[in-house]
Amino acid sequence: MLPRIFDTGLLLCQPAPMCGDQIYNPLEQCCDEGTILPLNQTRLCGPYCTFWPCFQHCCLESLGSHNRAVVRFKVPGTKSNCTSAPLTRICAQEYLPNKPSIRTEYFWTILRSTDTGHSRF
Repeated sequence: MLPRIFDTGLLLCQPAPMCGDQIYNPLEQCCDEGTILPLNQTRLCGPYCTFWPCFQHCCLESLGSHNRAVVRFKVPGTKSNCTSAPLTRICAQEYLPNKPSIRTEYFWTILRSTDTGHSRF
C-alpha cells in the first residue's frame, strides 16, 4: 500500500499574478497602477459619475473650450490609456449653455450617449 501525502499549502501550477512585489487573487482583486483593489470598488469620475477602476478609466477630455469627464474601458492584455481605450460613457456635467436651443441639444446628446453607451458628438 502506498502512503498518502497531504499538503495543506498552496499548489501553484502557473505563476501567481503580481502587483508590484505583492501577489493578488485575480478572482477577487485587480492591480491598478501598482495598487491592489477589490474588483467591486468604485470611484467617482467627476462629481456625479461612478466607475470601476479595475475595468475602466476615468479620463478628462477637452471639447473646444470645455473639459468633460468620460469613462473608457480598460482593454485586457494591453497597456490601454485614455486616448486608445473604447468609450464607455460621457459623464454628466455641470456646464449648461446659455441658449435654450443649445441646452436642449446638449441634454439630448448626453441622454443618447448614456442610453447606448457610445458617444454621439
